[in-house]
Amino acid sequence: MVGSALATLLSLAGHTEAGMIASSFLNEDGGGRQIHCNISNVGTKESIVLSARIVDGAGNDMPLGNSCYGTIPAGRGCALIAYGDVGIYGRGVIEVQGSTKYLRGRCAISAPGSSAAAESEMR
Repeated sequence: MVGSALATLLSLAGHTEAGMIASSFLNEDGGGRQIHCNISNVGTKESIVLSARIVDGAGNDMPLGNSCYGTIPAGRGCALIAYGDVGIYGRGVIEVQGSTKYLRGRCAISAPGSSAAAESEMR
């Protein structure tokens, strides 16, 4: 009885769960100066983005370019990119309303114009 009353109360309050996927921290001392993340929605419904960031080791937002705002339509994707000094260190984090079941992501660190020095799946 208490559980159903709580569920009713939460639904009336507009409570929705948030899901998050994040990469591992990426570091490359040999010249890596950018971290870029690509996120895809492989589901049949749009995903509503609550936040999309690349953060440093202390959890601070890194300056970035961001196409992950608003929604990610079904079958589409978005990208994040942050630039820094040699030895950049950080990870991608995206939070959406509801489930992340149909989101896929990968982040990589590299020097501009070169191949990735390190990569991480977003889970």
